[in-house]
Amino acid sequence: MNRRVTVSLSLGAAFVAVGALSTGGLAWGEAGGVEGGASIYRTGVRLSGAPVRATVLGDVKVSGGEAACVGCHQRSGLGTFEGSAAAPPVAGKILFAPRSTVVRGRPAYTPESLARTLREGVDPGGRRLDPLMPRYDVSDGDAEELSGYLRGLSVGPSPGVDERVIHLASVVTPDADPEAKAAMVAVLDQFAEMTRKRMRGQGRKGKRIHDNAFREWSVEIWDLSGPPATWAGQLETRYAARPVFALLSGLGGTEWAPVHDFCERLGLPCILPNVEFPPVTAGQGIYNYYFGRGLALEASAMAKAILEAGGRRVVQDGGGKASSLASLAARELASALSGRPEVSLKELPVATAADLREATDVVLWLTPRELEGSAKRLKAIRPGTRIYLSSSLLGEKPELALPPALASHALIARPFSLPEELDRRFRRPETWLRAWKIPVSDRRVLDQTYTACQVFGEALSDVGINLIRDYLIEGIDHGGGLEQVSSFYPRLSFGPGLRVLSRGCYLAPAAGTGAPRWLQL
Repeated sequence: MNRRVTVSLSLGAAFVAVGALSTGGLAWGEAGGVEGGASIYRTGVRLSGAPVRATVLGDVKVSGGEAACVGCHQRSGLGTFEGSAAAPPVAGKILFAPRSTVVRGRPAYTPESLARTLREGVDPGGRRLDPLMPRYDVSDGDAEELSGYLRGLSVGPSPGVDERVIHLASVVTPDADPEAKAAMVAVLDQFAEMTRKRMRGQGRKGKRIHDNAFREWSVEIWDLSGPPATWAGQLETRYAARPVFALLSGLGGTEWAPVHDFCERLGLPCILPNVEFPPVTAGQGIYNYYFGRGLALEASAMAKAILEAGGRRVVQDGGGKASSLASLAARELASALSGRPEVSLKELPVATAADLREATDVVLWLTPRELEGSAKRLKAIRPGTRIYLSSSLLGEKPELALPPALASHALIARPFSLPEELDRRFRRPETWLRAWKIPVSDRRVLDQTYTACQVFGEALSDVGINLIRDYLIEGIDHGGGLEQVSSFYPRLSFGPGLRVLSRGCYLAPAAGTGAPRWLQL
């Protein structure tokens, strides 16, 4: 490994990923504004566009994003650890106050002493800092701008927090399923009630509530209406009337991009909404977390299997009038197969008997009702033709919807745990649901909402009294121990820069013969 790469990994791949994630653009965040010191801190670039330059370990040159402070000290400025390596807090309330500890005591920083630290690696008390701390080539103006930015960084709770309550919202789009909404709201309401009971218990014990990090949750449902082009305005109006600390869970149909974009603009965490088709920007940015890519992931898994099997004539079927979700999925499959001239692709909405007879591969973007209505037409599929179906569209037990003639040579794309594993793992949330008398209806929505609340609650306990949105994000990124919290997803992967937490998909034989194949995508 060369010297440059060794330095890049010296505080761990996690820090490097944070830096890389943050150099793509500046979201409006905790300190407000994105000029001057914010640009230096977050991207390692001056307002002039010139990169900041620095030296690490005495002779290794870094610049731009590699030299950005955020890579080690994080967006919140509250620092982090990896093993014995520490990136100390640089947020204003800590940096510009004296430290009285015996080992690392120092006077408070001033703009002048900060400039000396940046250039020479010496703190206000004269102690030389670790060689991993870059020595920067910065002007007095650069240092002054950075000092001004740090003074306002993470100085107090983010909007949506008061002495007793963390205000949250959950967004529901107009095309969301009403039964799924009822399931989601039931879980959110119960978590909020649990926090209210805990807060009342603290009050009875005579604790001073304002000295305690714990807050009760208040979750407001933001029902959107009208076309997606109007949603941003609705969200802004809702937020102006009642600022919230984060969006928790949520429920969408075919469109979620306006919600995603709103959260990135505002620096507002959006934690694991129930969406079948996340926006194409899922995985990008900082503030939006998703379970997976949903139908888009299923389409990618099907495309990979089709190409590996040497598919030549691929026919997609949406049952006549294809649903919006089916159309989006079909478009994703077409994109995954584009650029392969050997593959002929038949588009939605409906495949004729001739199309089906000539196909090497048939992809059925159908719900159980659509599958039943298409049974006669689908008899035209020749024996041996590879058939692919979507578990997201067919429901939790897709194999029950399939006619035996199709099931014998069909594969079901399943980005979820296999049935036996799912039943075993769902016992934990099911016990909780039954204890609180919540009907076990839509298991996936119930489980995903339960998981979102668990992830948020765990990160909230980690941030303690520092109720800062960026610090919450950093807590989620280091969500150790939560990899198996979801029943429906085999494993959730947490880490800096990871915003889509599950990236795998099973291709499972519909008839139950043969081993399911796991594809990591």
